[in-house]
Amino acid sequence: MSADRQNILYTIRSGCALAKPYFRSEERWLALRLLAGALACALVIVGTSVLFTYWQRGLFNALEQKDWPAFLSLLLSWDISQEGVLTIGFTPLLVVYVLASIYGLYLRQRLQLSWRTWMTTDIVGRYLTERSYYLLELREHETDNPDQRISEDINLFTQGSLEMGVGLFQTMASMISFVVLLWSLSSAVSFFGWTVPGSLVWIALLYAIAGTAITHFMGRRLVDLHFRQQRFEADFRAALMRLREHAEGVAFYRGEAREQKELTGIFENVWFNFLQIVNLTKRVTLSVTGLAQANLVIPLIIAAPAYFAGKIPLGSVFQTANALNKVVENLSWFVENYTKLTSYSATIDRLERFCAAVDQAQHTESHIEFSTVPRSDALACKNLTLLRPGGEVLFDQVSFDVQPREWVLLRGRSGTGKTSLLKGIAGLWPYGDGQIAVPEGTQMFIPQRPYLPNGRLDSLLKYPSFPHDISREDVEAVFSRLCLSHLLAFQDRSVVWLSRLSGGEVQRLAIARLVLQRPALAFLDEVTSQLDPELEQEAYTLMKQRLRDTTVISVAHRTSLDRFHGRSIVLQDKRLVEWAVEKPRADFANPES
Repeated sequence: MSADRQNILYTIRSGCALAKPYFRSEERWLALRLLAGALACALVIVGTSVLFTYWQRGLFNALEQKDWPAFLSLLLSWDISQEGVLTIGFTPLLVVYVLASIYGLYLRQRLQLSWRTWMTTDIVGRYLTERSYYLLELREHETDNPDQRISEDINLFTQGSLEMGVGLFQTMASMISFVVLLWSLSSAVSFFGWTVPGSLVWIALLYAIAGTAITHFMGRRLVDLHFRQQRFEADFRAALMRLREHAEGVAFYRGEAREQKELTGIFENVWFNFLQIVNLTKRVTLSVTGLAQANLVIPLIIAAPAYFAGKIPLGSVFQTANALNKVVENLSWFVENYTKLTSYSATIDRLERFCAAVDQAQHTESHIEFSTVPRSDALACKNLTLLRPGGEVLFDQVSFDVQPREWVLLRGRSGTGKTSLLKGIAGLWPYGDGQIAVPEGTQMFIPQRPYLPNGRLDSLLKYPSFPHDISREDVEAVFSRLCLSHLLAFQDRSVVWLSRLSGGEVQRLAIARLVLQRPALAFLDEVTSQLDPELEQEAYTLMKQRLRDTTVISVAHRTSLDRFHGRSIVLQDKRLVEWAVEKPRADFANPES
């Protein structure tokens, strides 16, 4: 991580930039009311803390004077001294303090829930807009594990922002209040001929600055280590998920030893980085704990001489010590929250990088010009050049057209760019230039490994938003042809299809969805690669019979599929080098042909 990303000003700027959209959104008034309530509770807590010092002074003075009525009054209600000074007792102060603490926490958590909900909705929307989620996977980028950024980092950011923000506000209010109190309790001292007022305030300030500097020097590398720890943890979790997804393949290969070795190697990064965090945290904790314990006795040491000299009563000793301790505690807020701040800074850095990557993906520049033509016109590609994300040319200056309701087969050796051409026509590949004219109407892209959403069967067959009803008779007929009738038993149940079905079943179910929806344009990328020849022929025969008004562009390697297509386009040496002559085909109107 660069040095500027460890800078506190960078953290503040980045945190404000991430928070600003929410507090300018349509929910800003609710957010501001909740925030104002939480800050008001923080001020009440500070006020009662100041009043507790006066109660403490009165209590210890009553003990010193053996004044039982005053002692009892200061415990239960209030007391008025001989000078006419009102001191509120412990019980009412405790009630106010507890209520302010409870409602302060409640309002902060309500605000966090609202903020997280809005931010998650906003970032998920941006992540899905302009296919950013897909473009992020096409190129090299700084952001990894988008799921963690959305599910964990947003929660950590909103929680940390409110804890740190409200905590810092309360600390500043407390510091101002107790500095004023401590200043009034301090006496002026002479220092090299100079009279210095508020001596106790300056002692507290110097003490806190020294502690902060020591702690920061010891733990400044924690920000970078926390950032890397999150990445290593996510990598380990992703490796475990991959093992779960491919459990069958690993079991067939007897690859347990290899997988264990790989997982152990990935976990070593987690272990070694966390060990460094443990070692640094030990040093920081040594500083923080030492300063915290010293805060208990140093204020008493500073106030004790005035008591033994007879200048102040016992109660004033404890009030002075308490005020001095509070000032030191407030000035040491950075020290006490150093570990939290480093983790929070790393969270902000990860979330900012993710948002920047999503915004950059949305503005991925493409020189491919798309146009929509009437459905009766041909799909046309003119001077189309497609590149890999790194800039390597896949194919150069390719021009062709596909007539309405025509079936065209793309051929070529692996790596020539057949799938990229399909993605380019479908608008999924931004890297290149040229012109593409696509007839209007619905499109469907079926990759070699189709995606099947979880849920009921009828919802799957209408995915993503097929507007018409699909009759049960039609579903049963199609499923019978594709040997999927056994799946009709799951019609009224929610199913995780990709986990339950084999690769061939997934491909056949995707084909069933295609023929039931009948799009205007279909892109088929080796959609029968996991089917046996007989079932493959049956699947293509079914598609030919039911997709008579659909324009189809297929990618396939098997020559047995030639008869289903009017012509073939062959890609070779980065160019379109051959148009296969149209061949006679069977009469697909006859199911037996």
